[in-house]
Amino acid sequence: MGGGNPGLLADSVGKDILVAKKDNAQMVDNGSTEVSKSSDSNSSRVIKSDATKSDIVRDKTTIDDNSRTKVPEFTAQANNKKVVSDANRAKLTANDAQTKSAQQTAKFDAANSNTLVVQQTKKLTGNAKYKLADSKAQTDSNYSVTDNYPEGLMTYLPSDFDNKQEYAFEWLRNEINNNIILTTNRTGDGVVYVYQDGKKVGTYLAQNSSYTLHDTTVYNDNFAGIVQSNGYPLNIIYSSHAKDVDDAWYSTVSFFVPHKIPQTVTYKDSNGNVIDSLTHTQDGLTGQSYTTGLPSGSKYVQKGEYLANITHNGSGLISEFHHGYTCTKNYHDGISVEFTETDSKETGIGTMDYVIYESGYDGSKKAVQSGSLAYGQSTDYANDSGEYTIVNPYVPQTTNIVYQYKKLGNVVNIDPKGNTTTTRYTNDPNDPTKVEPINVPSIPGYTTKVNDKTVSDKTIMPADPGQDMYITYSADPQKASVTYVDDKTGKTIETKELEGVSNGHSDYSTSATIKSLENKGYVKVSDDTNRIERNVDTNYE
Repeated sequence: MGGGNPGLLADSVGKDILVAKKDNAQMVDNGSTEVSKSSDSNSSRVIKSDATKSDIVRDKTTIDDNSRTKVPEFTAQANNKKVVSDANRAKLTANDAQTKSAQQTAKFDAANSNTLVVQQTKKLTGNAKYKLADSKAQTDSNYSVTDNYPEGLMTYLPSDFDNKQEYAFEWLRNEINNNIILTTNRTGDGVVYVYQDGKKVGTYLAQNSSYTLHDTTVYNDNFAGIVQSNGYPLNIIYSSHAKDVDDAWYSTVSFFVPHKIPQTVTYKDSNGNVIDSLTHTQDGLTGQSYTTGLPSGSKYVQKGEYLANITHNGSGLISEFHHGYTCTKNYHDGISVEFTETDSKETGIGTMDYVIYESGYDGSKKAVQSGSLAYGQSTDYANDSGEYTIVNPYVPQTTNIVYQYKKLGNVVNIDPKGNTTTTRYTNDPNDPTKVEPINVPSIPGYTTKVNDKTVSDKTIMPADPGQDMYITYSADPQKASVTYVDDKTGKTIETKELEGVSNGHSDYSTSATIKSLENKGYVKVSDDTNRIERNVDTNYE
């Protein structure tokens, strides 16, 4: 590459990015460059500058498909030092949107996903599903653990690849379309195998060892490592620690070797006690998809209680993170970063303390920067070798999944006379999240209300099984009429119209009208108005 290997370091999980390096040099995207001498007379450093493009002239080097010159270069007139050109660098690393913004666009999906999301430009659709069946936990109808391989991955593994024994967790492709796939044993022992274009080339890569294939070296540390290319740059196609990947090119990609993670699903009653008979365990490898299922069936029904929440981490991707979890990223250039999950009260779950170390020539290790990063936060560090963006690698933990029961609510029936009857909801016999429909009695002459809202249905399903439902009745408007009739002729002499409500009492009196009629010669035969109670529209004679 024109006397050096400019490149971009990328973490396929947290997207820790070291800006392009060249023999102890670094590159910063800014549309223009200048070269300044560092303390090492044999090194140069590309830095931000206000220099215009007229300060730089294009080298005559071109790309030839048959005898490929990997990176055309610019020559700075000021001191004749070679630096990577912005115009051609797009073939090697990334443009502004793929470098500085790569870590800025990395963001976490808090809702249902528990993995780092990085803006992607390629569609990955899983088509190589593999369901573990090495224990009952893995075959229960409500629980599953499956591989999450992207489309095409199996194409670049041998036809006799034993997917029951090995798990593919990283897929890289270099600039000339060589495909490198890393796998590990499903036992979770941390061993790494290296495949290239359908052949196993790294037969057994134990922890703290490395394997070199042509110009590419794979370092397997303690459940973490890097793939370093001294030739063609690398593109991340798939990583078990990342849901989506970007389309940038890197000289170095860091990775995590999947752990075998046990999951415990517990159910707690309304008093906070664990219901031992419902406790469930299963295990899986980092990056596999899992589900604990939607609990259903009479087994999960607890009398007088309901399943209050479908837990936020009831399904997603397997993650090894938990309080006290530690991991180390070693860039194999003298820089390493150690993380410890602390779950700070101030900044919340997922907070991680970090310590950056620089290694000396004698093997000593010196802490040069430390601090605390909340979930999704990052910090920067720079030395003579380059600039690093250190990103909190946390993804929501999936080791402990808790379902919570709460007490059922009641139906409170208040009749028109104010008498109250309270009855606890009845469990749905097959669904722990629901109750049986509530019967709503109707009373003639009254409007039925549930929680102060008029209803006409004979049954109602509570909106919240934990909240009480109040059934009340309001008297309907009613009319009554009093008719005075001539007993001999049957003709109506006079009529009075009255209004009120059901079971309401009228203050109307017939005495004045009767007295007036008696003065006209009528004699009262009968008077039924002493029983006027307006249950329904009524006519009294």
